[in-house]
Amino acid sequence: MTPITRRPGASLKLFFGPGVSVVELAEQQLAIRGAGWQFVLRQASRGLGHAVRALAGAGATREELADHLLEHDGPAALARLYYHLDEWRASGVLGAVAASSTGALATLAPLPVPNPSGPLQTEEPAPDIPYVLSPFAYLRRVDDELMVESSTTGARILLHDPRARLLCMALISAHTRDALPHAACGLSSDEAEDLCALLHQARMLVPARPTGQPQDEHDEPLARWQFHDLLFHTRSRMGRHAGGYGGTFRGAAPVQPVPALKAPMSETAVDLYRPDIERLSADDISFTRVLEARRSRREYGASPLTEQELGAFLYRVARERATAAGENGVSSDRPYPSGGASYELELYLSVASCGQLAAGLYHYHAGEHRLYYLSPMTPDVRALLEDAARALGRHEPPHVLITLAARFPRVFWKYESMGYALILQNVGALYQTLYLVATAMGLAPCALGGGNPDTFARASGLGRFTETSVGEFALGSSPRPGPASE
Repeated sequence: MTPITRRPGASLKLFFGPGVSVVELAEQQLAIRGAGWQFVLRQASRGLGHAVRALAGAGATREELADHLLEHDGPAALARLYYHLDEWRASGVLGAVAASSTGALATLAPLPVPNPSGPLQTEEPAPDIPYVLSPFAYLRRVDDELMVESSTTGARILLHDPRARLLCMALISAHTRDALPHAACGLSSDEAEDLCALLHQARMLVPARPTGQPQDEHDEPLARWQFHDLLFHTRSRMGRHAGGYGGTFRGAAPVQPVPALKAPMSETAVDLYRPDIERLSADDISFTRVLEARRSRREYGASPLTEQELGAFLYRVARERATAAGENGVSSDRPYPSGGASYELELYLSVASCGQLAAGLYHYHAGEHRLYYLSPMTPDVRALLEDAARALGRHEPPHVLITLAARFPRVFWKYESMGYALILQNVGALYQTLYLVATAMGLAPCALGGGNPDTFARASGLGRFTETSVGEFALGSSPRPGPASE
């Protein structure tokens, strides 16, 4: 007699997430409804109706659902039940709990919205293939528990029991399903297999190569992604995570929004030249000529940038043109676009050579169109300029380095999940404005690929989690002066 082989995950209790309900639309027609989504079951039998109500309630194992369906509908109905279970599991809306005799070991949390591309998998892990944790899986503390997540699927597994955490740690090395180190983790073989079934469904457990390394570290196109890049991409876009998204005002009451303008940062101010915008609007060179002439310029003229040029440049790029009062505080209007009119970016100028300006670090006040002197040429300010020179491939620093610093609370007060991505988008919009104005003025502009926020924090004295650098832009006089000069 052939022995009965236990199916991995047989003891998993399946369930729909909170807020999911089953609604009877008509006779033998049911709707499974979540927040903004629904599955409609037509010609739903009595047994199938009981199964979906159980899943929307306390939950049930696959075998419990099958037994009830056999009792009411007969064997012919099983295929449809298994089809829908796999459909819901693959789309992520069906959660699962792995348990032991003493309580829950781990829970695969349902996704709040089904993913039609089916990010999760329904196949069970093969018994003789070595598996290892995905390099895109990560653990973090959530309340009083550990959660393992994956940036490839958006799935989340809460590890309730320390033994489940031990098994995850053991799976840093490759193991076959039949040779799991369950005893060393204090688990039975069935409990370890159920946990592996959860991890495998969430694509956190992946086949290993003969070297023991995960296959998805080498398979195209995933191999091109680094861990932090993929995590940032998936967490800051809609679809594959359970958090809130967009302007949820997650940091609102009782916290007040950060003001649109900073208070002056010192008592030493430099009034800047203000160009005639009306005249420039009528007489300046054409937009198309500026756009076509825009280039990154890394060489400078023999004479440094002048104070008048710097004043005109900052006025055209970043001055505050207007303000408007609203229920969420005062909003600002400036020449460049900013998501949600947040204008969280501040401009700090490390001046090496610019007319009669003393070398050192300045802050640009957009409302007053002034520079506020912060410090002389300290070692940290000099380090900012030296880093910029290396990025430009030059021996000498740029005439002026503009550091774009973000006041994070100004954005994070309102935006959830995509706040930092929004800041970088605002940096890109400001970069283009800096480029186009510099090109129109015949200056030498160049955005830099990166900078050191720790050096900037030391130079400015600002807290690195409150306000620090997110972009750098070099500016100087052109070796070939003239508007939009090639």
